Amino acid sequence: MNIHPVINCPDLDCVREKLATLGEFLPAGHFIHLDVADGAFTFHKTWNDPVAWAALGTPYRLEVHLMVEHPEKALDAWLAAGAARVIVHAETVTPAEFAAIAAKCAAAGAEAMLSSRPETAVRKLVPYLDLAPGFQVLAVNPGPSGQHFLSLTLGKVKWLRARRPDAIIEVDGGMRPATARAAQEAGADLAAAESWIFGHEDPARAFEELRALRPLPSAWFRNSFPQSIYRERSMESLTEKKLAELAATANRLRADVIRMVAHAGSGHIAGPLGMADVFAAFYFHILRHNSKDPHWPDRDRLVLSNGHICPVQYAALARAGYFPVEELETLRQLGTRLQGHPHRTALPGIETTSGPLGSGIALAAGIALAARMDGARWRTYCLTSDGEHEEGNTWEAVMFAGKMRLANLTVVVDRNNIQIDGFTEKIMPLEPFREKYESFNWHVLEIDGHNFEEITAAVNEAKAIHERPTVVIAHTIPGKGVDFMENDYLWHSKPFKPGEAELALGELRTLRGKVRSEHQ
Repeated sequence: MNIHPVINCPDLDCVREKLATLGEFLPAGHFIHLDVADGAFTFHKTWNDPVAWAALGTPYRLEVHLMVEHPEKALDAWLAAGAARVIVHAETVTPAEFAAIAAKCAAAGAEAMLSSRPETAVRKLVPYLDLAPGFQVLAVNPGPSGQHFLSLTLGKVKWLRARRPDAIIEVDGGMRPATARAAQEAGADLAAAESWIFGHEDPARAFEELRALRPLPSAWFRNSFPQSIYRERSMESLTEKKLAELAATANRLRADVIRMVAHAGSGHIAGPLGMADVFAAFYFHILRHNSKDPHWPDRDRLVLSNGHICPVQYAALARAGYFPVEELETLRQLGTRLQGHPHRTALPGIETTSGPLGSGIALAAGIALAARMDGARWRTYCLTSDGEHEEGNTWEAVMFAGKMRLANLTVVVDRNNIQIDGFTEKIMPLEPFREKYESFNWHVLEIDGHNFEEITAAVNEAKAIHERPTVVIAHTIPGKGVDFMENDYLWHSKPFKPGEAELALGELRTLRGKVRSEHQ
């Protein structure tokens, strides 16, 4: 992914400071993205002085994002200041006006791109499709309210890429490694990023994280390599072959979920697909467990708090040998052991019964406390959802675990940003999420929930923390692996229409066309 660092500043001193930071790692000739906002088209106003910019003599190519009511009035000055690319909004120019702007840019040796707000319908962009060499899609509006992409943003990227395969497509806002990868998978070429780079303790490292489309190992991981962490059995055995096996297992679990829910005619889909990598990592690499002896006293305990995603746990248990794989077809049927929410005594491998959301961390904290009182060495893991953190009893349990310093407890939060009614940040915003846990004396890690190395490294790091519990905020894509489901909250729980299950299985079987299927 090509990354353009964003300068969004209230004054010239701020601009100079950010340029100095970029000068430590950004090569000359690289694009930088300058936000120019007038406070009329936007909620805020930024520094805007093309003459002063030209006097700075920066070694970078300039991409100017004109978030202004009348971009044609600002165009000449920024072209004179050396802008190599100018971005204007579909909400502020007509197709004819954009054509004139594009012609003026071309005469000056610059490019013109068209941007649009997230809520602007794609039909609004149709008249511009043949006029613009590139398009920008804003990911958040206003910026501070969005930490991750909305499905409509990624949908717009896909729509543009399908209609203009030759165009440059940029995504701007809410950028982090997981969202940069989501943007690239949707069809974007580049991303504009500010807070992830300039808000990072190491901006150069943050820039490389975005370019690599995955977070680099944590500081604890880097500082411990190779003396400590690679002595862990779970990291020593994480070879390329093992990584490929885990990826194949996760894909198999996703296919199992699709078949189960399709056969049942109801059930939850987006969450199970998004958490398939986490379940594959736990049941096939991390957990101490024995399918031949489900009640083995020294086993690790895994508590599923958001029990509605149980189809993926059922699939993992079956594939791990707890019960026949063929039984997966009985999901939600009368008399089945595979109920819509897991029942502890009905099925081997299920540690707790769930149903009411928000109770899992409390149950897990009690189990972890009992283990400490008994002097047991096994660990307790709780898988929970971000939506559950809108429940008060979740935070009571978080507060209790922090007070009791339950270092043998690790919570993994499925941070997929959706719930049954929509996006978490619209319904009941959770951010700043990390800081909330830290305030209750938890050790906090943030990872890409689709990266097996990061999942494993996070669990190992949790084992090394002896004075407090650990929460792993796993950023995931709901509906992961199926194009028409990803990032769409409506698939939280939704029956398949005729042909949709087969289409989804086809995408999983071919990895979205990356491999040839013997069934095609």
